[in-house]
Amino acid sequence: FISLWTRRKGVTWGQPEAFDAGNLWRTFKGGALALFSPFLVIGALVAGIATPTEVGALAAAYALFVGLIYRELSWPALRFCLIESVLTTAMIMYLVAVSMVMGWIITIERVPHEAANAILYYITSPVLGILAINLFLIVVGMFLETLPALLILSPILLPVVKAFEIDPVHFGIIICFNLIIGIITPPMGIGLFVAARVANIKPEEVLRKVIPFFIPLIGGLIVISLFPQLTLWLPDLVFGVAPKY
Repeated sequence: FISLWTRRKGVTWGQPEAFDAGNLWRTFKGGALALFSPFLVIGALVAGIATPTEVGALAAAYALFVGLIYRELSWPALRFCLIESVLTTAMIMYLVAVSMVMGWIITIERVPHEAANAILYYITSPVLGILAINLFLIVVGMFLETLPALLILSPILLPVVKAFEIDPVHFGIIICFNLIIGIITPPMGIGLFVAARVANIKPEEVLRKVIPFFIPLIGGLIVISLFPQLTLWLPDLVFGVAPKY
């Protein structure tokens, strides 16, 4: 989709360059320390050395260390980074706070329970059921942050997907994909506000540019939802669990 979109728009940036092994080696040496950061983060999580919150602090400390080693981090630059981090974090925490209030209202009003009961009562087809769940998750993802949505919706919708004989692993992929779409969906799309803050533009401008990319996202969600083999073949191969279809 990105390839077709860029060709249609006729963009000139990002043109390919001729391969140069010497340039590749020089670039690798220059960025080796920065490239090590994903291994540090994932390794600390997998090994159980640090929690996700501690990994964030570890990654920040490592970034500071790399900046000093590369001699590109001056005191003015560090001050700017701290101010931008505080402003971006404050904006995200405000959105999370509003999302938590929305989650409390949705929980008190029993919206997920009523929606789950309605799906079970009016829908008997597993295909229509999973489409209805997707529609419900997209709407909820517009107003709830990812973590509250997972905590509130997962235990409520799990009996519904079991009634339709939908594999829990398949459902887990579906709900995560839906909430990823929710990150860039107004009015509570945190991704929109963070991107707008980094680019120093209005969130409305980011949304206008993001709208075309909902086409492959929704298309991918439909494919994942209707063809569980795409998400279950690897777990079935590793654990030997036959799909329940």
